[in-house]
Amino acid sequence: MPNDFKRVLEIDAEGRIVPAGNCEINAGEEARLYAWVVQSNHDGTAAICSGFQDEFPVLDSWEARADAYHAGRFRSGQALATAVLVRRDQGDAPENPKVHWWSEMVVLQE
Repeated sequence: MPNDFKRVLEIDAEGRIVPAGNCEINAGEEARLYAWVVQSNHDGTAAICSGFQDEFPVLDSWEARADAYHAGRFRSGQALATAVLVRRDQGDAPENPKVHWWSEMVVLQE
């Protein structure tokens, strides 16, 4: 399964989102995922959500923690989403983790 975002992210009543998607994590790996979603407005302002996940109870999906940083208010429409997954097997050297990066357009929906 490739690393990616959910195609549609829901906007809550406060104009916030929860970045989430699929990822490849192996049992026993240490992993940390960083995610950003940015949506620009026609007037040059923007909304951003920056979050991370460091525990993966389900090995094939992720969801940013509830304490993700938000600025601005998201609206229905497209947004740019990007993420970095840093993972390390127990036998891997700490200075040599596997790093995966992806970026894609997602749809935000109220």
